[in-house]
Amino acid sequence: MGRNKVKIVVLPLVFLFVLFALFFLIPVNKCKARGVNEWSRRIYDRNSILLREIPSSEYFVSSWTPIDSIPEYVLKCFVQKEDKRFYSHFGIDILSMARALRQNIKNRRIISGASTITMQTARIIYSLQQPKLIRKILEILYSIKLEIHLTKREILEIYLNRTHFGNNIYGIASTSETYFSKSAASLSLKEASMLAVTLQAPSVYNPIVNRRSSEMADALLKEMASDNIISSEEYGRAVKEKAEANKEKLKFRLPHLCDRVIFELKDKKWIKAFTSADCALQEELEEIIKTSLDPLEDMNVTNGSIMITDSRTGDVLVMIGSKEYFSDNIDGQYNACYGMRSPGSSLKPFTYSLGLLNGYNASSIIMDEPTYFKEVWGDFKPENYDFKFHGPVTLRQALGCSYNVPACKVLDSIGVDKLYEILKKMNFDMHSKGPNDYGVALTLGSMSVSLFELVSGYSVFANKGCQTSPQIIDSYMLENEKIIRMKKEKEKRIFPEWTAFLMGDILSDNNARIPAFDMENPFKFKFYVGAKTGTSKNYKDNFAVGFTDRYIIGVWVGNNDESPMVGVSGMTGAGPLFRNAVMTLSKYYNIGDYPSTPDSILKTEVCSKSGKSVSNKCREKYIDWIHISEISEKCTICGNETKKIQRIKYPDNGDVFVIDRDFDLKRQMFEVIIDGDKKDMTLMIDGNVVKERGEDKKIFFNLKTGKHTIELYSDTLLIDKVIFLVQ
Repeated sequence: MGRNKVKIVVLPLVFLFVLFALFFLIPVNKCKARGVNEWSRRIYDRNSILLREIPSSEYFVSSWTPIDSIPEYVLKCFVQKEDKRFYSHFGIDILSMARALRQNIKNRRIISGASTITMQTARIIYSLQQPKLIRKILEILYSIKLEIHLTKREILEIYLNRTHFGNNIYGIASTSETYFSKSAASLSLKEASMLAVTLQAPSVYNPIVNRRSSEMADALLKEMASDNIISSEEYGRAVKEKAEANKEKLKFRLPHLCDRVIFELKDKKWIKAFTSADCALQEELEEIIKTSLDPLEDMNVTNGSIMITDSRTGDVLVMIGSKEYFSDNIDGQYNACYGMRSPGSSLKPFTYSLGLLNGYNASSIIMDEPTYFKEVWGDFKPENYDFKFHGPVTLRQALGCSYNVPACKVLDSIGVDKLYEILKKMNFDMHSKGPNDYGVALTLGSMSVSLFELVSGYSVFANKGCQTSPQIIDSYMLENEKIIRMKKEKEKRIFPEWTAFLMGDILSDNNARIPAFDMENPFKFKFYVGAKTGTSKNYKDNFAVGFTDRYIIGVWVGNNDESPMVGVSGMTGAGPLFRNAVMTLSKYYNIGDYPSTPDSILKTEVCSKSGKSVSNKCREKYIDWIHISEISEKCTICGNETKKIQRIKYPDNGDVFVIDRDFDLKRQMFEVIIDGDKKDMTLMIDGNVVKERGEDKKIFFNLKTGKHTIELYSDTLLIDKVIFLVQ
């Protein structure tokens, strides 16, 4: 019986001992101790500016900062206020507990808990919510466990990063940024003391609501000076500082870009994302897009978007998806950078780039005349924006003035399939259609594209013929603090360097645009900028996309509901906004250097009539770039013209006509007489086609004052030219 009694007593004690031993010996779960599930998710720009803070599932605002990045004087403030003997006790401060017990007995109620920093940390980690006595016992046990397995510095780090500072804000990192708009590393001694006094009762003493916050902080600083924790000089400077706390709203900057980050990381357990965005640049452009588009509201222009990327790296610097993110009227939260729209003429540079690779050069002569193209879906007759035809024009002028017929002719001659395949290679969505479904209208924007695709495609012109894919996220941090760097897509060679250079030279040539858009236009810059507009049918959309020697700038203007604008083209809608975007970009980055010239092209004299290198018989000539393989191909037209020089029989060159002021002006005219077979010739008066090839009709000219020109062409060859004067 005696032995049985001993067993009854000893065995439970042994069991309890084993339980206690296991309790204290099992390591602390550091992931749980750090409270990963309570952390906010944060998105930063390229300069470490916080763009957005996404609260945890419990709507906590919290993030982690290593204790080594927190100044020592900040740590001293919290230790002084919360647990003076933190570094000397083993989780339990016996002296404080005795003092608290005496105070509680004297006042017959609990007025002091004597909780150490370690005990408070235990309560946070293990979510101790039991009745006070039981909770206090558990706090003691868990605090001893923490002291066994963690260093004092680790305990203090967990405490500062997880304790509550009021307003649902947890941790010193989020608190510093919310109350003082700075990192914990940048806190002053006065600000640190204001946060330290908050912990006594966060909802009452946080510096937003506590008018005595500065006074209480000064009292703490005085105590620290008396205990020689800080020097008298530090104390003097701190109490003189006027630190003010202003609760900021949750960070919500660059909204569309941040939405895209969240979408791209939706399957990842991330806590921080580091982007290539430039917050300062984008926020300036967010204001500019409003001021640029507001004056166009009467023309039913309600929305726009801007993208800017670095063509060498693919970094997205700016992504503005709408004029106003929070506007329901324009569906502002929709990111128009990814909207599929008709690109209009903005695809033409890809067509002409292919033309340069297939026998054309910048000076090639293309006839802008009424032309029908046979397509599988019927005959197609393109019209120009000004509803006129301009006769023989150079490729440079055809692209600069965005004439439609020459672009279609070039594409027809090289094959629609070539443009289709190059667009497909550049990751444009071809919408499950084939080349024949689009026909030559593909170069005029018969397929839908996004601004994102256009910006990516135009990188070939700034990056020596190679395409870089836009990328927003540089890297992101997982819950275990592992940094994952996003893999950059390898750049793709699309065009030879010389082709990209020559296309940039044409698109940056303001003189090439003058016939259609005048000398002063949004794309006239004092530094190197190549640009192209695109206006869709019925003015539903217009684009302006361009590039410097490094950066790609894309702009879309229109309406999310796809309602048409009132006569707003790329030059009047997207163009001015594009110009503002480029000028703003130039304030932040060095742009405008002219690209280096590839060895495979040279500037040489070309014939104005044939567009080829001049022969010794050419009289009209100018300078332009030509590929070295084509320099030896000389003009064969000049000197081989028909023997009969005069083909315009009437009027004669130099004729002067005088208007009779006493006679009805509408009836004062003359017939232009052509000597020869008129059917195979095109006649132009003052740059306008008045008789198309194949037509056999009489041409009359109504007298109007000024100098006038009549030109006669056979295909692209100028046969005769007459200049006359009307007075």
